[in-house]
Amino acid sequence: SRLALEPLPPLAEADTPTAAEEGLPYVSEWAIFGPVPSRQRPPSDWSDWRRVAVEEHGVLNLNRHLAKGPSQAVAYAYAEVHVPDDIEATALFGFSDRLRLWVGDEPVYEGENHWNESLSGIAGTGYIRADAERAAVKLRSGWNPVLAEVTVDEPFGWGLILRLEASGQSFRYRAGSGR
Repeated sequence: SRLALEPLPPLAEADTPTAAEEGLPYVSEWAIFGPVPSRQRPPSDWSDWRRVAVEEHGVLNLNRHLAKGPSQAVAYAYAEVHVPDDIEATALFGFSDRLRLWVGDEPVYEGENHWNESLSGIAGTGYIRADAERAAVKLRSGWNPVLAEVTVDEPFGWGLILRLEASGQSFRYRAGSGR
């Protein structure tokens, strides 16, 4: 189903180095919200969203930013990607435990990565592995929303890592802010 996103107000700047500053090709900052009960939509009031930087190797480690209760929880991560022209690209990502992903307001992926389960034919470990999954995406000229719904339902960590790829194309990322 389609998910409409409204712009976020500007968020305070993160004061830690980002993956982009380290020269990594991943989304380096996200606006996050949660945890909330399973399948609850993000709020229309974006004032409770926080800007956070990813870890050294590009992973958004939600354990570091959100308290998880004893049962299943959902968090939302929102970023934006800029391209100068309309293009088709590939989103490459890894996650734990479950992910629903929208790029440019279109749903592009839904899947699970649990301990000892299969992830696209690779022996699942439950770990967040860069480029473990991929999805074709269409981007329009300018800033495009990227929304991830990440669900944790095991007593381990949760989070994601994401980058985009297209031949001869470079991407600019920012935490979703609606600027």
